[in-house]
Amino acid sequence: MILLVNPWIHDYTAYDLWAKPLGLIEIYSWLKSKNIDVELIDFLYQYYDEIPDKKIKNLSKRKDGRSKYYRKKIKTPDSLKQVEIPRKFYRYGNSEKIIEKKLKNIKNPELILVTSMMTYWYPGIKDTIKFLKKLYPDTPIVLGGIYAKLMFNHAKNNINVDYIVNRKDYINIKKIIKEELNIKVDLPQSRLKLKLKFDAYDNLNYVPFRFSIGCPFNCSYCGSTFLEKKYRCSKLEFLKQEYLRFYNKGIRNFAFYDDALLLNSKKLFKPFFKWVIEEQLYSNFHLPNAVHINYFDREIAYLMKRVEFKNIRFGFETIFRDKFVESKTDRKNFQKAVNIIEKENIDKRKIRIYLIAGMPGQKFENVKKSIKYIQSHKLIPIPNEYSPVPHTEMFTYALKVSPYDLKNEPLYHNKTIVPCNWKKMTYEDIQQLKQLARYDVT
Repeated sequence: MILLVNPWIHDYTAYDLWAKPLGLIEIYSWLKSKNIDVELIDFLYQYYDEIPDKKIKNLSKRKDGRSKYYRKKIKTPDSLKQVEIPRKFYRYGNSEKIIEKKLKNIKNPELILVTSMMTYWYPGIKDTIKFLKKLYPDTPIVLGGIYAKLMFNHAKNNINVDYIVNRKDYINIKKIIKEELNIKVDLPQSRLKLKLKFDAYDNLNYVPFRFSIGCPFNCSYCGSTFLEKKYRCSKLEFLKQEYLRFYNKGIRNFAFYDDALLLNSKKLFKPFFKWVIEEQLYSNFHLPNAVHINYFDREIAYLMKRVEFKNIRFGFETIFRDKFVESKTDRKNFQKAVNIIEKENIDKRKIRIYLIAGMPGQKFENVKKSIKYIQSHKLIPIPNEYSPVPHTEMFTYALKVSPYDLKNEPLYHNKTIVPCNWKKMTYEDIQQLKQLARYDVT
């Protein structure tokens, strides 16, 4: 049996904004489709049958699927003790007792695959692997995912595993399965044609959904093009079939994971939602990722309103430009989008405009002006702290200006500490900007 694991998180803060390890779920679905004996355990998942109802009630779960994680206060890593911020450090996810109880219901694994997300979450990966090695000391462990790709050498030197997959995931996993288990497994025809399976999640009331993989843009702060070399779109008929499959199972919350959802809207977004309206297959649609304002038009606005998107998030970043800071839009296109929103009478309380705060060399006053500009249009800004991402253009600039060793210690990539802080953008400044953005303009 092959065991797939989504590890614990070690961080100051974490929240389940329709967050599921989609890459791991893809691999689970692929192996299941090939009749491989496989199990998936998500150390973060809050609603397993093994978890007592009393504990679940304390999470304040929303009907749409968003939720807090269970957490346990832990020691702040030594590298972060020099960072003077008034925050406690936690391990997010289920207790060892719950995980052990869950694992007792399955066979002992012959191979374990562990995924990874944020680079600065690697202590949670180490903790997870240490826990797994106590239970299964002789079982080979494979590490993959985002951290393994972005910081392969760091993972190789710091994570005690037998294999690290940092490229060609499916090909390398196929080779490892053959080497360790002597099982030959065929590669999937296409990741976009995989019928995703969520049966490993008890009581799940939403599913991740996507029209595409990757992003054709190359924003200086984003690692998407490094992680996914090609932008690829699904087929409309397949999307309809998949939506119906989940809809007929009673799922009524769908969270879009696309990096460029509105791109090619004539081929996918528009015909898909016209079909939803025609067939009256209404659900709650959510956008955890920001969409591009430049591709937002009157027809998209009409469709979003008709199918009642529960939240709409746009990426704006900043109203200021320089060689390192571009944007997904400009004031002209932003104003055009505002006009469309107002003409279609979309409820502005559903809309959030994402900004980035704390980029290398960025000033407090500039972010403040961006917040005020958005609020002047009766819209709600969300200033997100900048997190340095290796292999991006902005990371090279961040290395030069950050007071921390970003190159060798991923813990300093943590957005909460304001990795590129300086006298004109401090931790206290970020808190002030967040407070300013909370002002109710609607």
